[in-house]
Amino acid sequence: MYYKIEQNGTIIGIAASDDLYRCGLSGNILTANEHTAQFIKCGSKSYHADWMQEVTAPGTVEQAEVSEISEDEYNSYLEAIEAGEEILQTISEEEAVEEYISEDADTDVGNSENETSQTMPTYEDLLKAFIALKVSNDATVSALEDMNTRVAALEGVSE
Repeated sequence: MYYKIEQNGTIIGIAASDDLYRCGLSGNILTANEHTAQFIKCGSKSYHADWMQEVTAPGTVEQAEVSEISEDEYNSYLEAIEAGEEILQTISEEEAVEEYISEDADTDVGNSENETSQTMPTYEDLLKAFIALKVSNDATVSALEDMNTRVAALEGVSE
C-alpha cells in the first residue's frame, strides 16, 4: 500500500506500507501493518494519523493526515519529488465545493415528511475554504461562478 502525508491541506510527503511502525513493549521500534501502526516515517520525521493506534513511541511524532493512494499516484508523486518539482494536489472546482458543503451542512429531518432544517455555510466560509484549496487560476474563476450559483440556490431553499 502507498500513502500520501498531508498537513494543513499540503502534501508533505509520500510513503509505503513498509514505512509503518509501532513501538514494542520493550521500547523497540517495530515494523507494523495498517491495523497495528502507530506512526509512519517519511524522511527524518514521523507522523501519526487519527486512524492509527495510539502512539507509545518515545520522541517527536507530528500529527498529519495519512491517506492511501494508488501505486500510479505514488509513482507520479515520486517522479515529481525526484525532479525537484512541487507536489500539487489537484481537485476539480466542483469537488471542492461539494466536499465543503457536504462536510459542513448539518441536516436534521423533522417530524413531517417534507420538514427539513439545514445549517447553511456562509458565502465567506465557502470562499475561504475554496481559497485554501490550491487550484489553478482558471479553475478558480469557474469555481467561484459555480459557488455563486450554488449559494444563490441554497439561499432560495432556506427562504
